[in-house]
Amino acid sequence: MSVLDQFTPNFSNHVMTERLSRSFHFKQAMPGDQYHYAFSLTWTPGMLILDGDLGQMTILHWSAMKSFDNMLGWINGSSVDYLFEKAGVEMVYDAVGTAKEMVAVANREALPSLRGLRDRRREEWLPDRPIHGELNADYEKWLKARPELQLTCETDRSGRRFNDKWIVPRGWEMWQILLNAFSPHYGDGEIFDAVIRRDIANDIEQFFYDHDTTACGAIVYEHELPSATMWADRDLRKMAAIKFGVAMMTKEVPRAE
Repeated sequence: MSVLDQFTPNFSNHVMTERLSRSFHFKQAMPGDQYHYAFSLTWTPGMLILDGDLGQMTILHWSAMKSFDNMLGWINGSSVDYLFEKAGVEMVYDAVGTAKEMVAVANREALPSLRGLRDRRREEWLPDRPIHGELNADYEKWLKARPELQLTCETDRSGRRFNDKWIVPRGWEMWQILLNAFSPHYGDGEIFDAVIRRDIANDIEQFFYDHDTTACGAIVYEHELPSATMWADRDLRKMAAIKFGVAMMTKEVPRAE
């Protein structure tokens, strides 16, 4: 007895009809290299199937692809993200994007504090005079020449405590987390130095370049860090083939009257 016999009664009343479909093959026109990236597109009501040298992908949407002409118009007019959703394709982990996203989030959160620091410096240099023209240029020179201000964080109770003595002011938590995770050789308070923040950013990029996906994922999970995803190249190539093939079919295949 086959393991499938128990399921056969489910189909005992089925009848067979021929399913409407149209299929087209795409390959290189030049002889000798015809099957490089060759692929087929097959439409049947509710689905479009890619198969061939690129692999397989099936896009499903009954109401949008009830007819061949409906399918052409819908695929041509739909975004890549939407078509991937209808194909059940998910984004993959992006190591380079994750490294950049961490720094971007840290900078975004610290921006209000940095603006406040800039305003305090302006008030200290010219408390009662407007800054414009040549005067503003002089101020910019002074600002660049002045050492980075080391904020006193021990008394800022609005921030997050990282150890018994060190409380990071609000907005700087992510930079402190990144320092602890990727650049522990720097000490508390050094996140306020722009040069050191650039070094931390470089350490993050180097870590993601040197380590595999498992190690990168582990450190992201451990420190609850932001991450980035992207469409895999293999899936983008498949979708490019689908878009290309449908555009060619739209141009060359006679439409229904």
